[in-house]
Amino acid sequence: MKRLNILIYIAESMHTGHHDAFLSLLQITSNDTRIKINVLTETTELYDVIKASISKNQEVKLFAVEKLMEEKSAAINTNEKAITYLKITEKFDTLIWMGPLEELDKLTKLPAARVIPFLPVESNLVQDSLKAYPFILTDSMQQKENIRRIESLQEKIIYLPPWKEKVSAQIPVIVNRRGITEVYPNSITEADDTLTEIMETIKRETPSFDWRYKDNETDYYSLDTETDIAVVLEADFRSYLHYAKAGKPVILPENEQFSDLLGRDYPLFIQQPDDLITLLPELLANEEMYYTAAKKCYVLAREFDYEKNEQQLLDALRSFNAKQETILFAGHDFKFLYPFIERCARTGKKVLLDNWKGHTKHNKEKSLKLLQKADIIFCEWGLGNSAFYQNYVKQGQKLFIRVHRQELQTKFLKKVDFKKVKSVITISPQMLEEFHRVHRIPRKKLKLIPNMVDTRAFQHPKKEHAKFHLGIIGIIPKLKRIDRAVEIFEKLWQEDERYELHIKGKMPQDFPWLQDRKKEITYFEGVFEKINNAPWKENVVFSQFGSDIPEWLTNIGVILSTSDLEAFHLAPMEGMASGATPIVFNWEGADLIYPHEFIVSSVDEAVEKIKNLEKSGQLSEYQHIYERYDTGKITTELMRLVFD
Repeated sequence: MKRLNILIYIAESMHTGHHDAFLSLLQITSNDTRIKINVLTETTELYDVIKASISKNQEVKLFAVEKLMEEKSAAINTNEKAITYLKITEKFDTLIWMGPLEELDKLTKLPAARVIPFLPVESNLVQDSLKAYPFILTDSMQQKENIRRIESLQEKIIYLPPWKEKVSAQIPVIVNRRGITEVYPNSITEADDTLTEIMETIKRETPSFDWRYKDNETDYYSLDTETDIAVVLEADFRSYLHYAKAGKPVILPENEQFSDLLGRDYPLFIQQPDDLITLLPELLANEEMYYTAAKKCYVLAREFDYEKNEQQLLDALRSFNAKQETILFAGHDFKFLYPFIERCARTGKKVLLDNWKGHTKHNKEKSLKLLQKADIIFCEWGLGNSAFYQNYVKQGQKLFIRVHRQELQTKFLKKVDFKKVKSVITISPQMLEEFHRVHRIPRKKLKLIPNMVDTRAFQHPKKEHAKFHLGIIGIIPKLKRIDRAVEIFEKLWQEDERYELHIKGKMPQDFPWLQDRKKEITYFEGVFEKINNAPWKENVVFSQFGSDIPEWLTNIGVILSTSDLEAFHLAPMEGMASGATPIVFNWEGADLIYPHEFIVSSVDEAVEKIKNLEKSGQLSEYQHIYERYDTGKITTELMRLVFD
C-alpha cells in the first residue's frame, strides 16, 4: 500500500497554546509506518523548537517559510506559496491545518476534501465553512461536544488527545465508602484557612468523615483507593480525570466547560467553598446521588481514552489513501458483526447489505445485482447465503464466510466449493476444529478471529448491591439451561435472601418456531411454574430483550453461562468487561476461552464458587482476557484479513 503523505502546518500561536496536542498528533502519525509526515511552520525559531522536541525514532521532515525563502527562493514568502511549493516537491496528499481558520480560506489551490482543520476551543464555530472538510480535529472535549450538536458535522469531529491518558478496563466498584475526601490542589487549599475550617466543621459533625489535601506533585496514576470523593476547586481538567477514571465522584466549580460536558444537572457543582458544608454530608448519605455522580464522571473520562481516539484518527487518515473497495455483507442476522460493518464504512469502504429473511429466504434478483457491484462478499453465518454466493462469485472477487456453531447442524456448508472461498472465519479454537472435522473445510482456509466485545461500553461503576445479583442473558432454546440458573439462585437465596436472579432476553412466546417443539414448551412451562410458586419469586427479575445491556450489567455481580453447548458465548465476556464474575458450565471449548477458575461442572460447584467470591468482585488480573476480544482489536484483525 502506498504511504499516505501528510503535511501538518502549525502556526506559532497554535504551537504556544496547543503544544501538547501538536506533539500528540506527531506521536500518533509518525508511529504508523503507512504514514509519511512533513511539518511546515513560518519562522526559523519555531522550526528549531519543533526540531528539538522530535525524538530520533520519529520520521518527520521539517520545513519553515523563512528557510525556504533563504534556501530555495525569495518568492516563497507566504504560507500559501510554501504549501504550493511543497505540494509539488513533496507530493503530499493531505493537509492538516493548525492555524487560523480565516487563513485557510486563502488556500484555493487545495481541494477542501484533502484538508483537515484543527479547531481549538477558542475558535468560533462557523458551520457553513466547516461543512466542506471531511474531518475536523480538536483537543477540546468541550468543542467536540459543541460540534456533535450540529447534525451536519457530528460525524466529522475527531478528538486529538493532548495527553496519553489510559482509562483502565478494570471496572471501578463503588462500595468502599468510608467517607474519606481528597481535596485538590494543595497550592490553593493549604493557604486557605477558611476552607480548612469548613472541612474540620464537617468532620466534627460527621464522625465517619475524614479529609486530606492532595499533594499536587503526586503521580496522577497512583490513586489512593481509600479516597471516596474528590474536591477539585480549580478548573483543572487533568485533576478531574485523575479521579473520574477511577469511578470517583468529583465536586467541581460550576463553569461552562464542566457544565457542557457533565450536564447542567450534575449534582456536585458548587458556587463557593461554603457549599461543601451541606453537599459533602449529603453525598455520603445519599447513595443515589453518589452513584449518579460517579457514573457521570466515569463515562466522561472514558471519552478521553488515548487508544480509542488514536484509532479513530488513524482510521480517518487512512481513508484518504484507500482505493474505495466495495464490500457486500449477506446474512439474516448481523448482531455480532455491526462494529466491523461500521468500521468498513468509517474507513472509506463502500458497504452494501443483503438482508436475508431467514436461512434460505432472500430476493435473488437483488442479491445478484448487489454481487455485480462488490469486490468482496462477506457471508455472516454459513447458511443458505454461503451456498448461494459460492455459486455466483466471479474471478477477482473474494468470498469470506464467518461461522458460529449452528452451521455444524445444517447441511449448507456441504454444498460449498471451498476452492471459491478465500477464508472461513471461526470464532473459537474448538469451533475451528469442529468445522474441519464435520464439514472437512481445509485447514489452510480456516481462520480464528473471535467474537468481539465493546469493552469500553461496559465500563460503568457497579451498583452497591450488585454482588448479590446473578444475571443470565438469553434463555432460548432449552440448551441454554435456565433451570440450572434458577437452581443456583434458589440455593444461594436459601442462605441469604439478598440474592436475586435477573433474566434478560426474549421469552418462549416470542419465537413462533419454538411453538412446534412440544418438549421444549413443556420444559419452559415447568421452569416458570416453579418460579411463580416459589417463596423467592419476587427476587427473580425479568428484563426485555434490548440494546441496554451495558446499563443492565451495572446491577449484575455474577454472570451465568449455564448452557449445554456454545460456540463462544458472548454474554460472560461482556459480563467480565463490566466487572461481573463469570460462572461458566464446562461446555466443550469453554476452557479455551474463559479462566479455568470460573468453569464449573455442577450446580453445587457453581454455588460454592459464588459464595467464596472476594467481596470486591473485581477482575483486574483477567483484564488481558476480555481486552483480547475488544472491538478495536478484533475489527483490526478482520480488516487485515479482508482488505490487506
